[in-house]
Order: sequence, then C-alpha cells, then structure tokens
Amino acid sequence: RYFSQIERRLSEGNTPDVQLLVGYPHVVSSLEREQVNRVIKRQKMAELLMDSPLAVGFDEGDEKEMAAGSVAPRPRDNDIGPYDPDHFPETGRDIVAVSESEANGIAEHYRCWFARLTGKLKDRGFSISPDDPDTIDRHLTIWREGGKSQIDLEWNFDAALGRYLLTLSDGAKENHVTLDGGKRRRLHENFYRIESYFRLLVPTPGEGGDDGSIAHLMNALEDKSPIPDDNAREMWGGTLDALACHGVEWSSEHEASLEIQCDRGRTQVIGFRANVGELRIVSGVASLDDLKYRQEWGGEPTAENIWKWVLEVNNNLPLGFLDVYDDELLVFGIHVLHGNLSDRARKRLVEEAAWRADAWEASLVEDDLG
Repeated sequence: RYFSQIERRLSEGNTPDVQLLVGYPHVVSSLEREQVNRVIKRQKMAELLMDSPLAVGFDEGDEKEMAAGSVAPRPRDNDIGPYDPDHFPETGRDIVAVSESEANGIAEHYRCWFARLTGKLKDRGFSISPDDPDTIDRHLTIWREGGKSQIDLEWNFDAALGRYLLTLSDGAKENHVTLDGGKRRRLHENFYRIESYFRLLVPTPGEGGDDGSIAHLMNALEDKSPIPDDNAREMWGGTLDALACHGVEWSSEHEASLEIQCDRGRTQVIGFRANVGELRIVSGVASLDDLKYRQEWGGEPTAENIWKWVLEVNNNLPLGFLDVYDDELLVFGIHVLHGNLSDRARKRLVEEAAWRADAWEASLVEDDLG
C-alpha cells in the first residue's frame, strides 16, 4: 500500500516530488510495528542509493555531482551503536504543552545570546556567513583575514541534556591547542576532510544571560592555552562525590578519577579534568583486543580500521566523541566549553559522559552484555 500509493500518484502525472504522509501511532506495542520498521528502512536505503553520488541516472544526459572520497551507503541493518534511531518505544511519551508567550521568551533568550556572540566575533575581527542579525542559522562559517582557516559552527540539541550545543570544527592541518576534542571525517565543499572539533554548552533560559561561555569561546578561537581551574575541586567536588561509587581520587586540584554506577549493575571509570570554563572527561570503552571481527569497520579490529570507523561514527554524536588511544584502547570522551552551570547541569553532564561510554561498551563488547 505504501509503494502503490506513491506509484499511483506518479502515474497520474503529479510532480516527481510527490509525498505520501503516513501516520502510524496505532502500531506502538503492536505486531505491525516490525513490518512498518522494515518498510521504512527499505525505503530509506532506496533513497540513499538513488541519491548516492555513485548512482547512475536513468537519463544519460543527467548530470550528477561527485564528491571526492564518496563511498556507497551501507544498509542501516548493519550499523552498530548503542542507540537505534528506528526503535519503537514500548510506551508513548507525554506531550509537552508550551504557551505562546513562554515559547517566545525562550526564542528571545537564544536570539539575544547569539546576537552577543556574533557581536563579539566581529569585534575580534571575524567575518560571519550567513550574517543575518534577525535569524539564527543552524550552520555558520567564521573566518579572519590572514587566519589559518575557516571554522564551521553548527547548532545541535541534545535531548538527554535538555540543552543546545554549538559544535565548532576546523579542517586545518595545523594542530590547535583547543580544537583537539574529537575528530571526524565530513563532506566539505565536495571533498571529504578530517576535522577537529569541540563543543560549547549554550546557556539555557534558566541560566540567564551568562556571557562566560562567550568569553571562553573567544579565548579558544584565539588559540590560547587552557588554564587549569584551581577551584575545580570546590566547584565540582560535591557533584563528583554524589556520583562516585567508591569515592573520588583527586590527582591534583583540577584532575580526578571516579567510578560511576551505570545501567544493569555495570560501572564506568572516568577521568575528569577541569580548566577554566572548560571540561574534559574520558572513559575507556574497550581494548582493541576485546573487539570482534565486524563488517562495519572492515573486518579485523586493527587500529587503522577502528580509527576509520570512529571518524564516520563521530559525525552522528550530538555530544562527545570516540577515539583510539595509543593504537590499543577505544575511548569515549567529551570536550566542552561552558559558562556558569547549576549543580543539576554539572551532575547531568558527568552522568551522560559515563552512561554513553558504558552504552558503547555494552554494544561493542559481547562479554559485557550480560
């Protein structure tokens, strides 16, 4: 029925971009949900193949743009990771109602913050594209005359954290002091490049007009070395103590390690480092020796194969990154700049870093699934 409706409308002479809107709230917790799931996956795969730069047009006169380094898409059934984007929940979620005045207030908060950010960037000599003071564009590019390269800015929303993040990425070959959080391979102007990136926690309406995050971002863009936060133990100590299973081991006033309780009785050890306005957390996921042969990373779990897989996976992570340490250990980490955070926001951030590392471990290491 799904495909026949589309074909019927096309045969009637409708435009090629005809769409069929399908609603299926009734299939939640029903036997039909797997059938719907399979149909949608097949359709998505067909669209990927149709849109692939490697695909051949039906008309020999058609022109297709080829992106250097393109690869044929693989079926979603072969993707691995801790989250299934096509998963049907067993129970529905409550609908959140927001009044028009409240929604306008939230939008105004982010408009004002973004206007202050772009104003500071221009004061420091950066150019911005697109430059529309009345619109928050999801993707922006900033550059400075005579600078090393341009930097891309992208807005994302992390549902678990309940806040927006700004991802800053740079494809320059020179190593930046601050742009060393994660790396990913991404399409840029018809060529694939390896980018370094980190993220900034955008202040929420509840956190008010905090410009501390903007100041820390300016320092990062100026490539200034991070300053260890000598007050980190006082600022973060209560949060870490509340999460630690067996206490917090502080190696300095701004570095610590602790073990956090995760899902199904598992625990995760994290390394914590706080600089002024900046947080880094790293947690081990698996030794490469513990990983199995998988088609997704090209067969054997060699350091080279895992690294190539990591560069692709990092494109889909709204928070954090995967990395390979010393060709031996797969890790998950976060590198974020921030302003004034509440106790709840600090706790949620540390929890998410540990829980997401644990989710990756559970999905990749078969011995840990029990």
